[in-house]
Amino acid sequence: MELIHLGMNDPTSIYGNFTFYLVKYGEPEFDTILKFVGEVPDKHDYLTADGYYEEHSVNEIVFLFEYIYSEDKRKFLRFYYALEKDFTANREKLYYNRHHYCIIKNCGRTTLSYSDDTENELREKRIIHEELLWVLEDAREKYLEEQYETYLADRQFEEDLKKWNKRNKS
Repeated sequence: MELIHLGMNDPTSIYGNFTFYLVKYGEPEFDTILKFVGEVPDKHDYLTADGYYEEHSVNEIVFLFEYIYSEDKRKFLRFYYALEKDFTANREKLYYNRHHYCIIKNCGRTTLSYSDDTENELREKRIIHEELLWVLEDAREKYLEEQYETYLADRQFEEDLKKWNKRNKS
């Protein structure tokens, strides 16, 4: 497990003054965003490319979405609040729970599990999104090939026209 600081502790930053951490396990689908707070809210947060649920400042939301879209393969992230002392004391519980698709609040005191159906729906959406990206890439490549063929045909036509003009002038 790797804990990477994503925070904005700079009050002069356009995003404001807040701190996020990325918890990485080596598998992008299990990456988690963590925000240390003094008190953990009652609700859990869930962040996807389609929507962000829970109340946060606009600057935080902008920061998180810019972060997600700057990472090419990151389609969804788990997000949760934690008390720093609880997190440091319960890293192992956090690691084991990620295998069961859980979001942890208070790092182990309360665990909310997603049903397999919810997780499967997210995986299906991700697969469909990736397939659409492949289709778009294939269409773009085909379009570029057609444009290049048109360009070559136009050049050949121009050369033939020049030859014809030369023959007819003499």
